Amino acid sequence: RSAVCGWVCEFFILCRGPGSGFHRGVRQDRKGGRGVYGLRRSGIGVGAVAGAIRLPKVRARVSRDILVAGSSALYALAALALAYLPYVPLLAVAMVATGAAWISILSALQASAQMTLPAWVRARGLAALVVVFMGGMAIGSVLWGPVATRVGVTNAMAAAGNAPLRPLVRT
Repeated sequence: RSAVCGWVCEFFILCRGPGSGFHRGVRQDRKGGRGVYGLRRSGIGVGAVAGAIRLPKVRARVSRDILVAGSSALYALAALALAYLPYVPLLAVAMVATGAAWISILSALQASAQMTLPAWVRARGLAALVVVFMGGMAIGSVLWGPVATRVGVTNAMAAAGNAPLRPLVRT
């Protein structure tokens, strides 16, 4: 039970890098403006909705572990694309992949927590999971900013591209 919370916290702290570097990456590396930033953010939402629609069919074919591992790898590839691809249409595709991976991982981890918790504590456990998720996002946002300032946005986003695979190596 605590393993799921630990995995969630580590994953979302480590994966917050691309989100933290979006605005800087658009301004500095891609010479884009608000429109490009909006397009990138919209891509996450489109990917999340598309991923949520597709999830029941995917879950019917693969185990939850494979879903999380595959989605983590997809998220890693998309984050690396954000670090290195200069073309806005390719970035939009990477953002859609990011959203689909994000919702797949979040859904699978919440389902794992829900299935492992006893009924009498399930609501509290899921509430704790949401707190861990939100806390991981907040901590990740705070931590990745100084990393991007020190090593540059592209290098920080590349490091964030490798980050989603770290929790998988331990499991």
